[in-house]
Amino acid sequence: MTELIFNPVAWLIAGVVILAIEMLISGFELVGLSIGTLLTALFIWRYGEFIAGFPYPEAMILVFLAVTSVGSWFLIRAALGLRRGQDKPIKHDINEN
Repeated sequence: MTELIFNPVAWLIAGVVILAIEMLISGFELVGLSIGTLLTALFIWRYGEFIAGFPYPEAMILVFLAVTSVGSWFLIRAALGLRRGQDKPIKHDINEN
């Protein structure tokens, strides 16, 4: 399992597969995760030997994946914003007639 987590090609393939699944479903639910896996592949390709010397390199890779996935999802959300009618403010109490 450790060999697979340090393989940037495996992360690249995972990112492309997640991006392909995203194309099949509607919305932008998996774009952040696919960008996170592609950035993780780049990170491992560039700094894989360096982070292998740290005490918990697998945890560092997974934390990097989590941070880049959530961060890219927020950046995409900020760039695209809300569509018209997606956010409906409630002006009255829904429990009253």
